[in-house]
Amino acid sequence: MKKPVMILFLLAMPCTGQPRVELSVDTEDRIWAGQEVALRVNLLVPGYFSGVPFFSLPQVPGVLVMPPAGSPVVGSREIDGVSYTVQQHSLEVVPVLGGSVELPPFEIRLSYKRQPLDKEVVTETVRTTAIGMTVNLPPGMEDGGQPITSSTLRVTETWTPEPGKVAKAGDAFATFPGSGVHVSVTRRVDEVMG
Repeated sequence: MKKPVMILFLLAMPCTGQPRVELSVDTEDRIWAGQEVALRVNLLVPGYFSGVPFFSLPQVPGVLVMPPAGSPVVGSREIDGVSYTVQQHSLEVVPVLGGSVELPPFEIRLSYKRQPLDKEVVTETVRTTAIGMTVNLPPGMEDGGQPITSSTLRVTETWTPEPGKVAKAGDAFATFPGSGVHVSVTRRVDEVMG
């Protein structure tokens, strides 16, 4: 009689899920060297988050991986009858070299409570899968260099003294210390990691 009671007891226990992680690249367009690419990380816990997750980000040659900035987007989801709280984090990834790039799996340590008033905090580590992307080089960059990809680029130049004000056609400007001539070229690019 004890065995059937034990089986009934196990069947009556609430179904608890395990933390999960989902990873995706947030673009359907071609990825260019120097372009910021959003890497979406969804963390799912069977309960309620308690504290801030810690990301052990990989170091990949030719790729800058920035940790999440700001607050995550929070939601909920039900999977196989288990209610999960979801935090969506956005990491910025900037590949600087062309070709195939693979971000290896990385770990995220997180803490949660199964019920809001629980005193016990569960701390676990989840591991992402590897994710690959193909990075294109802009035309003319095949010989090397490090491009900066942006939708805006402004170049301005300033001359002191201003040509045409104190000189006449055929005059030469020498730019050496003490010459009194100064040329400044300023490039401004928006939407680039600073």
